[in-house]
Amino acid sequence: MISRGAGFGFTGSAVVSLIYLAVYTIFFSVEASIVAATLASYFGLDFSISALAVGLICVPLTIYGMKFMEKFQTYTLPIFLLLLIFMILSLNLDPRLVSRADGWLTYLPRGASLAAIISLLHLALGSGL
Repeated sequence: MISRGAGFGFTGSAVVSLIYLAVYTIFFSVEASIVAATLASYFGLDFSISALAVGLICVPLTIYGMKFMEKFQTYTLPIFLLLLIFMILSLNLDPRLVSRADGWLTYLPRGASLAAIISLLHLALGSGL
């Protein structure tokens, strides 16, 4: 409806909706593959098994809509916060979990300088992220 009101007309709004569909499908499939690869790496599973698990978890979330998503997030937010606190405490107690650097707050990827990281941060802040 937005693209129809913007002057694209009936056919143009259908084309724009198809473009949105393609972009969102690619985006969500890439996100799901990242999550599946992370699960496979962490738990030592086969990628196809972890991709199936991610798919079986995500499909009900999308089928039942925003009401189910709201209930799901209400119950899982405390678990997420506890795991986040656990991760930060674990990294503070044993910084070797990340790298051989002095700590996780001073970690830089191999070959990266602090100036490059700061310029990327400025780029992100300038673009509104």
